[in-house]
Order: sequence, then C-alpha cells, then structure tokens
Amino acid sequence: MNYVYIGAAAAGDLAVVLGLFLLLCYSLARRNILFTFVQEGTVKAIMRGKTFDHLVMSYHGFHLNDPRKPWYKDSSPPWEVLQNDWKDFSEAGGDARALEERYDDRFWFERFLGAYWVGIPPFRKVLWYKFEWAELQLGKDGEEKIWSRHEPTDFIYVNDFTYLAVIRQLKTGDKESLEVWIEYNRTIGINNPYKALFRTAEWLNRVGAATDREAKDHVGKNSYEDLQSESKAASADQKDFSAPMCLLNDRLPDDPSGDTTPWYDRGLKGHYGVTLRAAELRKVQMSGDAEQKNNEAASAAFRAKKEAEATRLAGKAQADVIEMVGKAEANSLKSRLDVIQSAGEAGLAVAQFDSIVEASKNPAALIIEANDLGGAAAGVVAKAAANLATSPKPSKPVAQQTQPPAQGATP
Repeated sequence: MNYVYIGAAAAGDLAVVLGLFLLLCYSLARRNILFTFVQEGTVKAIMRGKTFDHLVMSYHGFHLNDPRKPWYKDSSPPWEVLQNDWKDFSEAGGDARALEERYDDRFWFERFLGAYWVGIPPFRKVLWYKFEWAELQLGKDGEEKIWSRHEPTDFIYVNDFTYLAVIRQLKTGDKESLEVWIEYNRTIGINNPYKALFRTAEWLNRVGAATDREAKDHVGKNSYEDLQSESKAASADQKDFSAPMCLLNDRLPDDPSGDTTPWYDRGLKGHYGVTLRAAELRKVQMSGDAEQKNNEAASAAFRAKKEAEATRLAGKAQADVIEMVGKAEANSLKSRLDVIQSAGEAGLAVAQFDSIVEASKNPAALIIEANDLGGAAAGVVAKAAANLATSPKPSKPVAQQTQPPAQGATP
C-alpha cells in the first residue's frame, strides 16, 4: 500500500510540475521568450543576433520551403510558401489533417500549447520591425474610414490582406485634364516572406510604386465620368483597372525583356516575394481648381434649384388664390343672375344701372349710353306702375250699424 501511495503522490507531483512548466512556457511564449505564438495566416522571423536564422509559419494547407527540412525543393526559392503535397513524403497519402501533421515536426508540448520554439535569449529572438500601411475600418457611424497605421510588429501576413492606397494630383484623360485624387484597394498575399522582409527595406512601398504607376496611367486614359462609373462597379467588373497591375506579378517595367529570366527573379513575386491578387478602384474625387469649380457649379445649381422651387410654390399659391377668387365671383354672379332672372326686365335694368354706377367710380372712365337705357328704364317703371294700378285693391271692412232698442222692449 505504501508503494501505491508513493507512486500516486509522485504522479500527482509530476502532473503539478508539468502543469507549471506548461504554464510557464505559455507565459513566456506571449512575450516571445523561448517560445512564440504565431497567428494563423502569418509568419514570424527568428533572428540569431542581428542575422536571419529561420522562419516559423502557421498557415493551414501550406508550408515553408525550409532548407533545413527533408521536404525542401531545389526547384523553388528558399522560404517560398508552398502548398502541402503528399509527394513530399514516401507514404501513399491520406487526408488533409494527416498531411498537415507530416509537415509539423514540433515537440508534443509545443503542439499542445500551439507555440513554436524560438531559442535561448539573447542569442535567439523574434524580429520586430516598423510597418506603415493603411486599411479601411468601420467607424461608429457605420461608414468606412481610412485607418493609417505606423507601428512596430513582429509578424507578416502570408494570407491575402487588403491594403488601401491614395494617390493625389492626377489628371484625367479624354481631353478633360481635370485634377483628381483616387482611393484604391490592393489585395496582396506573400509568397516568400524572406524576400518581403529582407530583400527590400519596405516591401509595401515598393509594391505601391509599381501599382501607382499603373493607376496613374489608367486615370490619364479615362474621363472623370468613366472613372466615377468604374469606382461604383463591382471589383469583378474592374478588369481594365486591375488586370495591368496583376501582370506586374510576373514582370516589372525594369525587368529584362524575354522569357530567359526565371520566374523567381522577376516581377513582384520574384523580386519582393509578393503576389498581387486584385486591385479595386474605390473612389474618385476632384481636387485643386477642378474641385473649386465643381463646388461653385454645385452651389449655383443648388441656388437655382431653390429659386425654382420658391417660384413654383409662389406660382401655386397665386393660382390657388385666383381659383378661390374665381369660385367666389362665380357664386356671386350666379346669385345675381338668379335674382335678375326672377325680377325680369326690372332686374335687368337695375343691373345695368349698377354697372354704370360702378364704372363712374373711375374718373377716367367714359360712359356712353347705348340702346336708350333711360327710355328702357322709364318703360319698365311705367309697366310696373300699370301693373300696380290694375291689380285688385283690398276692400275695407264695413262697420255693422245697430238700431237702438225700442222703448219698453226687453233686451
């Protein structure tokens, strides 16, 4: 029983020690000491003093062409990112997980932690470098905004990542020659992280210099209206903008002509270890004098629109007033006509006299009697008097006379 108890105690102590060891390794890996964590789709460079030693990568389905490994291929440059392939091993094959494990030769506790061995400091350390780039981020209002970043980092993306570029003081084509500035996205993958980090000081600036030349050439061949339409189109429909840039992957303008130079020594892929997947024109805006003139024209158009709207509203109000007055006058005229019609000739004569009275209020008015208006009026009056004379007069009531009673009679 004592041996069992001692064995169990030893196993428990060993588990505690192992747990503390793993916890210590985890804590150190977060600080890039002895071990390091590598985010999926990225690579870190391990330095021996100030000299490059090797790379560590976490990228599902891919591996590095590491000269220290048995699967190294002489046909590809060192540290090229290659797709996993069972041909690198003598086994017949299997699923993707099994293939992934064949390339992963870390110790079990490294796999358990998800960490990679760096080395003993200060002889081995993770490379830190300053990197400047711009990308789009969603603001609090939900709109995309440019996020310019210039900060130290210890990794490089090997999977596709979108970098934003802005070019100012460009001239449009089609005889317009308008000054504009543009925003465009470049989706870039790293096919050789060693070349990107150590072949040039700032790989993104080198790529930007090449793609900016193509963007300037594209703007100089198109009108402002065409560029605006293109910027609103889907990225798949921007082949005229994207295709010339993607051709830079295989050949740069400074590369020698002909196909004698191997692919790994020309183009963006060969020189800088960078592959441009696509480019997308996002925004085109006027600048300089063109922007000022455009703003003035927009202001004039806005003012004209407001004035036209005010004129339209005033005209509608006046039309409404005229309509209301017309309806009131029509109702008044209808009432007068009804009265005149019911009065006959007398009503007609009165209406004529009312017209003369109304016209006489204007000192400049000249009144001319037509159709013997006075005689007509006299005739109407005489006829009215005759009608009154011939109409039956109401009879006066006759008082009944009573005889006084005779004397002696009994009432």
